[in-house]
Amino acid sequence: MLGIFAGSAQGAPKQGKDFSMVVKSSEPRGFTDHAYTITLKNETGTQQMGSADVTLPSGLTIVPKAAPDTGPNIKLDDATLARGGYWTLDDSPTPRTLHLRALSAPPTGAGATVTVTIDAQMPCSGTALTYSVIAKQSNDFSSNSQDGNMLTLKPSTSNLSTTLEGDCKLRFVNQPKQTERNTQIRADALQPASTNYVSVEAVDGRPLDTAQRMTWFNGEITLAPSVGTFTASSDPSSFANNGEAFFDNIVIDPSGLYTLHASTQDGWVGDSQEFEIPVFVSPCLVGDGNCTTGQKLGKDGTAFTVTGSPTANGGKLVLSPNLGVRPSCAGYNAPSTDFYKFELTQAAPLTAELSQNKANVRKVGGPSGLEVCFASPEDFTGKGGTAPFDYDGNGPLTAGHVGLLLDCADLGGQGPCIDGRTGTAGGGAIVRVRIPPAWSDPMCR
Repeated sequence: MLGIFAGSAQGAPKQGKDFSMVVKSSEPRGFTDHAYTITLKNETGTQQMGSADVTLPSGLTIVPKAAPDTGPNIKLDDATLARGGYWTLDDSPTPRTLHLRALSAPPTGAGATVTVTIDAQMPCSGTALTYSVIAKQSNDFSSNSQDGNMLTLKPSTSNLSTTLEGDCKLRFVNQPKQTERNTQIRADALQPASTNYVSVEAVDGRPLDTAQRMTWFNGEITLAPSVGTFTASSDPSSFANNGEAFFDNIVIDPSGLYTLHASTQDGWVGDSQEFEIPVFVSPCLVGDGNCTTGQKLGKDGTAFTVTGSPTANGGKLVLSPNLGVRPSCAGYNAPSTDFYKFELTQAAPLTAELSQNKANVRKVGGPSGLEVCFASPEDFTGKGGTAPFDYDGNGPLTAGHVGLLLDCADLGGQGPCIDGRTGTAGGGAIVRVRIPPAWSDPMCR
C-alpha cells in the first residue's frame, strides 16, 4: 500500500517518458555566436513533448535584435512555429529562464526535435556554461494530478554544458611604426601629424590570426612601452568604442627598438610589432642638395656616414648604430662589433661610408682586407652567396638575408656592393658602399 502511494505522487515522471537536450559542446571565450543552438528532443515514443523551462547560465548574454526590431534574438525552428510554438524569457532574474510553450512535439519523426537558435555572447571568464531543464507533456506547462505529465531528462543523449576555450585578448590593428624621438607615434612611419593612429582591438578566444573583434567591449585599454616609460605628455590609456581603442598621444624619448604592450583591467593583453626610434633623422629635400647624416668615430674605432639623393617628394634619412640584431657573415674578419642600420624613406640611391681607425685596419691586414657584412630584408648577390637572417629578431617569418658584399666592378655596377676602399692619413681606411633605391633598412658592419 505504501509503495503504491509513493509511485503515484503528483507530477512524478514514468519510466520511458524521456526527452533530451543538447547545447553546443564548446565555444571560444568572448565569441558572439549568431547560431548558438539548444536542441530538445522528444524520446518518449508514445507521448508529445509540450513545454519546457530551460534555465540559462548566468554568464550567457543574449544579443538584442538589430534595429528597428527589439528584444532578445531568439528563434524557434519553422516546424515548431507552424505548430503554434512560442517562447518567453524572464526579464531580469539571474539565472534567467527560457519558457518554451505549445511545442506539440510528436514522439517520433522530424517534428520530435525542437531547435532554439540564440544570438549568444560567450563570457570571457569561467570554464563552462551549464544549463538545467525540465519538460512536460502539456503545452502550457501546467501541473495536474496525472502521473507522467513530467518528462525525464535522458543523460546518455543529453549535453547540458558548453566548455569555454581560449582567452579573450588584445590585438593591434594599426601597428606603431618608425618614429622620431619626442614625436607622436603613428601607424605611418616618421609622420607624427598623420591621423592614422595606433589602435588596439579586443578579440575573442580563437587563435589570434582568426579571432573576432568583440564589438561589445567598451572598456579601457592601456599601453606601455617594452622598455622605460612614455614621456610625461603622453596619454597611454583610451576607452574602446565597438571593441577598438585609438591612441593619438603617445611619445617615447630615448632611441631604441620597442614594442608596445596593451592591457585591460580584466587581464587581457597583447603586444605590437617591434618598431624603431632612430638615433639620427635628417630631412632630405629637393633644393638642399644631397642629405647626409652619420656618427663620428666611436669607442669601437668605427664611424659611419650615409648620403642620399633628394626626390621630388622629399624624405628622411635615418641612421641607428647598434640597434637590432647584429649581422653575422661566414668568413667575415670583423674589425669591430659596431653595426649600422639605415634607410632613405623615399626611393633614391644611397651611398654609405664605413670608416675604421688604424687599429681596426691592422686587424684585417690593411685596407684591402676590409669587408662589409651586409643584411637586408631583400635578397642580394653576395660573396659566396647569402644566408637566411632573422632580420627583426621575431622568428623565421620575418627572415631576411645576410652576406659579404662583392665589389661593384664584379656586379656591373649593380648594388648593393662595395664601391671602393681608401686609406686615410691617420692609418685608417674608408669603405664605400652603394645601395640601390627603395631598399628598406639595410645593415652594414
